[in-house]
Amino acid sequence: MDENDVLIHMSEDIKKCWMNVSDISNIQDKWRRVEDSTITTAIRICMKLKGKQCYLTKLEQDDAFKFGLVYDEFSRLLYTIRLAYGEVESEIFSDEELSQRFYEKDIPALLELWGSCSLISADLMVALLIDNWNSTDDHDDLAKSLTVCSTSCVKQVVLSCDLVQHPIPDNIKDSTKSTVFTVIEHLTSACDSLVKIVKCASCMEEDHSAEDAILNMITWSLYGLNYISVNVLKPILVGNSEDVEDDLKKYSKSLESLFPLLRQLLKQHKLEPSDDIDSKQEDDSQNKEENDNKNKQTSKSKDKNKAKEDQSVEKTDEEKVEPSQPSIEDLLKTLEKEYEIFTKEFLGSGKVSICQEDPNGSDVSLFYRPEQYREIADCTVGSCDMKDRNDWIKDLPLTEDQTLVSDIYIVRNGPLKTSSDVEIDFIVLPVANSAERQIQVKVNNGGSWNDMENVQQEVSEAKTHLSFKVSSMDAFIAYIDNPSESHEILPQGSTYTNADNEEIQVKFLPDIVDSPVKAHIKVVQHDSKEVTSYREKCLDSIMGIICLSDAVEIRTDEEVEVKKNMVVTVRMEDNPNTEKDSQLVVIRYNDTQVQVLDKSQCRITKDGTNFKVECKGLWRERSTCCIAVARVKKIFLNMRDSLKKEFLVMSGKVQMCNLMTYIDDSSRDMSKGGAMFWLDFVEKNMLQEDIEMKLQLGFIEVKNSRSKDLAVKQNQTFDLAIEGQIKLTLSNGNGQNFKMTYLKGADNHVTIPIEVKRDQEKEPFATFKLSEDGSDTPIHVVAIPVRDLSELSSDDIASRPMIKLNENNNARDELKLKEEAAKCVLAHNSLMELSRELSERDVRKLSHQLGVSEDLIDKFKDQMDGDIVRTNFQTLCEWRGKTGRATMVDFLISSLRTCGRSDCANIIGQVRSRQRGLTREDFNR
Repeated sequence: MDENDVLIHMSEDIKKCWMNVSDISNIQDKWRRVEDSTITTAIRICMKLKGKQCYLTKLEQDDAFKFGLVYDEFSRLLYTIRLAYGEVESEIFSDEELSQRFYEKDIPALLELWGSCSLISADLMVALLIDNWNSTDDHDDLAKSLTVCSTSCVKQVVLSCDLVQHPIPDNIKDSTKSTVFTVIEHLTSACDSLVKIVKCASCMEEDHSAEDAILNMITWSLYGLNYISVNVLKPILVGNSEDVEDDLKKYSKSLESLFPLLRQLLKQHKLEPSDDIDSKQEDDSQNKEENDNKNKQTSKSKDKNKAKEDQSVEKTDEEKVEPSQPSIEDLLKTLEKEYEIFTKEFLGSGKVSICQEDPNGSDVSLFYRPEQYREIADCTVGSCDMKDRNDWIKDLPLTEDQTLVSDIYIVRNGPLKTSSDVEIDFIVLPVANSAERQIQVKVNNGGSWNDMENVQQEVSEAKTHLSFKVSSMDAFIAYIDNPSESHEILPQGSTYTNADNEEIQVKFLPDIVDSPVKAHIKVVQHDSKEVTSYREKCLDSIMGIICLSDAVEIRTDEEVEVKKNMVVTVRMEDNPNTEKDSQLVVIRYNDTQVQVLDKSQCRITKDGTNFKVECKGLWRERSTCCIAVARVKKIFLNMRDSLKKEFLVMSGKVQMCNLMTYIDDSSRDMSKGGAMFWLDFVEKNMLQEDIEMKLQLGFIEVKNSRSKDLAVKQNQTFDLAIEGQIKLTLSNGNGQNFKMTYLKGADNHVTIPIEVKRDQEKEPFATFKLSEDGSDTPIHVVAIPVRDLSELSSDDIASRPMIKLNENNNARDELKLKEEAAKCVLAHNSLMELSRELSERDVRKLSHQLGVSEDLIDKFKDQMDGDIVRTNFQTLCEWRGKTGRATMVDFLISSLRTCGRSDCANIIGQVRSRQRGLTREDFNR
């Protein structure tokens, strides 16, 4: 790119212009800057662009890119002017001096800016589409930029110029008489520009890639023309119409040329105006024809006397009689009707969609009609801020049977209140069997949450879209309802049968309770498609569980003492042949704990795809219990913690996430050591896509900063503390601490803008410490040397361990001691002493935990001629392998306790602490 290019310089100058306004904190000073120079500068930019575009002979891809830069920055300038006006609007009309200046100076200037912007946008759009279209991304982007720019200027003039709501005060009407000329001049200019782009749209091929852009431009331009005609021209014409008769004729002529073009465009898109609107048009046309006929008859009667003298003159005079021109009032009525027809047909058919997107990137859109813009203004709908998420969640009126499946969306710059409905469209989180389940929407209006009716649901393979219409709201969520069925557990026994599937049952045996207990029972499904996709992307996360049934959840309203077992029947698609060494297990869990029970701990009976499980019922201290069946690899029975974690992931109880730390490369300020950090909980199965997407946006992952896999629950809150020789450049309202509340599939990030602040009493790091809510123990730490922020590129910045030299040495020494102790405990003579202490039954149970097969033990027993001690020794050596490690001692101790030999486990723990192996005396004490 040529840095000396005029367009590049122009885009940079425009950016400086709007940034200079944005940097002013005082709203009166900001508006004064806009009045005194910014609007004039914007008009001058339009003139420069017009001159540049006049000499444009060919629009290459590079030129399209540069023009796109200019129009993007110009749109931002218009947006800045609009914001400045919105901040000071009430003061303008309450202060006489400000009001007079606004009517005399600002309104004419804003209208001139609108007319100029309409002209240059239309000219370049026509030149782009008719003579220079190359179907490149840059040409497509330029068409969108031109539409955004034209639309932004319409929005500005619509918000600020309204002489119906804010009529000109009587005391300054004389001084604003000349404004009527300005109004008509720029209305005519805007109408001529609209004629150009309508003609251009009529010449475009069907399904042209820029069709959406040009139809949106036409819609907003037509709305702006109609709005200024009704809300500015009509009021200002009162008492001034005779002075501007010639100017009105020019505007009338331009309008008359526009109307048939709009109808032609409708016809081209196969849109026929509805009967109710067209009938009004026909009535007006008939009235016009009647008036014309009366005028003709009057003219003929006046010429009868002259006809007797010269018959040829009569014919000539008859030919010269023309129908009277429609009045400006009639044309403005026609303009209103044409606008109504155009928007009703194009918006109603979906060929034009006008929506307000969330600037923060949430998957939610607000669709509306142009005339609703004044009510909506700069309202946007998007995800609530991370710092407020936990408070919103606590406020949600969801029952235990209702599950949140969306982010919490709020109205910013609201509340949203419109005279007619707008449409909200958003994407919900993945839901099992979403095509078969009705997802519901709750809307918060004035602090009260209510269910919405007529929610439209569109399900595709990748996403589920919901849409609803509303005229007033502050926030909304989506949720699913999985209602429980009530059942009474009786002392003499009772049986629950699921209403949707009679094969799923819960049988409560006699004498299970002393008195009747009311229970709530339901089937909880897991998303098999999502689990399959998860397995493919995260091969190391689900390795032990082969398949899993849906779960039966039993909940009571009070603590219950259960005296007998219960029999639960669940359904699972099971194929034992998929894995030779596999086994069925029962998984029993509640909100805080998970148990994996094998066939020695409960009874499992299989009948096709149905599995009957007899096991303990409810936990006494907990009022909820869930039962599920799984087929697992046998070797994982020795690693039940892994099975528990896998189950929690497969059932959706937790999500495996990594806390990612990114640095915004565009925000770096090397002189101050300033940077914007982006910390984000990312689901493990979405990790690679997230890294690639962030890289495209200029976010670079900080080296060595990724957390280990974290099992995160829905709605779980974490504390993020910021420490070291840094300061926040933007306050978050909570000092140096942040709250992060996780929602599956939602935006789970916080942005942290910092710069270096030297303080010798603090560590020379920019440190981010993550801990569970209410805990002082960090579960993840990112420590970036502050020197790196001032000296290194974003690609080279890395997290370093925050360990002082002596602490580092101590950690190494401690690890070394543990490894040495492990060698002693797992040495041959030490294992022989343990073999003497264990019985054959003990070792067979232990081998089950250690992963040594019984066939191999039988082989060792034959080789040792039935000697139990030597067989035990060979079994332990087989498990140990060539060398022993510290972690193996921990596993041996845990396995011995599981097998009921806690005495041996305690002895090994004591011996290891003394850095030696086992001896005979250790067991004789």
